[in-house]
Amino acid sequence: MTSNVVLPRTSSIFAPHSYPTTIFMHLPTILAAFTTLAVASPTFWDAPEQLPLNKVENKVPVTLFVASQGPNSLVVENLFHQVRHKIGYKFVLKLIYTGEIDDNEPDFGVSCARGRTECAGNVQQLCAEKYLEEDKWWSFIHCQNFQGVKRIGTPDIAFKCAKAAGFDWETNGVGQCAGMDGSGRGLEGVRLLQGSVVLSKASGIENPCSIHISAEEVCTRVDGQWKACDIGHTVNEFVRAINEEYDRLNE
Repeated sequence: MTSNVVLPRTSSIFAPHSYPTTIFMHLPTILAAFTTLAVASPTFWDAPEQLPLNKVENKVPVTLFVASQGPNSLVVENLFHQVRHKIGYKFVLKLIYTGEIDDNEPDFGVSCARGRTECAGNVQQLCAEKYLEEDKWWSFIHCQNFQGVKRIGTPDIAFKCAKAAGFDWETNGVGQCAGMDGSGRGLEGVRLLQGSVVLSKASGIENPCSIHISAEEVCTRVDGQWKACDIGHTVNEFVRAINEEYDRLNE
């Protein structure tokens, strides 16, 4: 027995039966209206504002002088996590770590305000910043910040946050830099820490946390208080300051 199968009729946006006949009747009028609007408003067809093709974009340099376990640093980093979410494409973020050069410190050659575990955390974060793209190293630090301040710098949290940030500790340079065991005592990482502390001293920074936009200090947070913040210290105020500097750099 043969059965007749009736296939559903497909329609196409290009098929005349897909549209009422009146649309085709009025098509010349519709096109004329769009043409008139385009002439009256030269920006009608414009894409969102972009830099000229032959002009290099200048992103705003933003530097945070921090310590991995510093309470003020954690507040500022959490704030800038929100700033990055809004306009992260307009600035380049760099972290510089504070401390004291100490030739008697056997593992790091640096004394950190909250001890050797903080030094280890500083090293882990510096190595992540060196070997990873910004989104990943920032995710690594952001993860550490929510594991409990005293656990920042411990190997288990470093390994956990590497996984959360989407990179392998052992294969992309971070582990070799900071120590495959997660101790933060890798030779390269220790040298990065020493160099970072020297740079913070050369910049006149004694205590975290200091925020610099285009190498100018715009705000500090000390002992739980905001100080010298002429631009303000909220997320939206930092967004405004960075936007203004971005526009200035790309005039």
